[in-house]
Amino acid sequence: MSTVKDKQNPIVVKVSILFLFLTLLVIVSVTCGAVTLTLVDILDGVELLLASGNSTNSKAYIFANFRLPRTIMAILAGAGIAVSGLVIQGLFRNPLVEPGLIGASSGAALFVVIYFVFGVSYVHMMPEIVQLFILPVVAFLGCLSVCLIIYMLSNTKGAISISYLLLIGIAINACVGALIGLATYFADDLALRSFTFWSFGSLAGATWLKVLITVVLISPCIILLYRKKNLLDAMVLGENNAFFLGGNLEKSKVLIIVLIAIIIGVIVSFTGIIGFIGLIIPHCVREIYREFSHGKYMIASMFLGGAVLLLADIVSRTILPPQELPIGMLTALIGAPFFLYILLNNRSKSRL
Repeated sequence: MSTVKDKQNPIVVKVSILFLFLTLLVIVSVTCGAVTLTLVDILDGVELLLASGNSTNSKAYIFANFRLPRTIMAILAGAGIAVSGLVIQGLFRNPLVEPGLIGASSGAALFVVIYFVFGVSYVHMMPEIVQLFILPVVAFLGCLSVCLIIYMLSNTKGAISISYLLLIGIAINACVGALIGLATYFADDLALRSFTFWSFGSLAGATWLKVLITVVLISPCIILLYRKKNLLDAMVLGENNAFFLGGNLEKSKVLIIVLIAIIIGVIVSFTGIIGFIGLIIPHCVREIYREFSHGKYMIASMFLGGAVLLLADIVSRTILPPQELPIGMLTALIGAPFFLYILLNNRSKSRL
């Protein structure tokens, strides 16, 4: 009995520390920025949200309609990207894989740039409800389309070759990048600025409606991915071991790819492309836990991914106030050196 407690307590402590760290960042996020908010402002903002008061405090309005939804969106986006990165690494048994490598981000970017260049002028002809969902739908369709193209090209006699999938993913991403460049060639100044701003990544446009859409669409996906935790544990030991768990392994792969496409498609449609979160967070989580369990990895990834992206957002809007740095730029500045560290570390281990 004592042995079980000794094993469980460190896990509980580590998760509690992550939760406290995230809570602290939430407090910093809602109070700090170009305009500093006090506890009174926050309480007035809560009253506005509950529709129980008519506060004339402009800072309360900032909290209720800008700071809080932006903070929640950062947590949701970070959690979704981190879990997607963890799952895709487990599925492909490769710690250097992230959702972008299988076309998730590039596919969304391709369809979004086509939308900005060729389709945005026709949006006003559509019903208002369609206008609200058009960008997430376009991003999701692009994300899913490219992911499935890569998947089908790597499918040989009903089985997926992991090495071929990664190589095909690199080739398809290069082609998609060329198509994005070709589409921007036909863009006018407004469409080009819109796409460029979107591609850099930002949480400035977060609203309660976008938060609601994100929660409704990605929460079921994360739950379904969590239910695949035993399959991912078995996949690390090889597909033959995963096969003996029962069920159709290839259908599980397709389901996982579709779920990741939904998560990434929804997130990038509202935040733009935010790189490297799906790569660095799984590595950090494995270092924190030091044990083999994708279920525990996913829970920790949600907390740590949300915290890291929220921290990046805080830095992006406080380092040069009132201007904001693109959040995707900050995550790339952090993630690229980390990626090089992983490569060099793996190379040094292979020589031993």
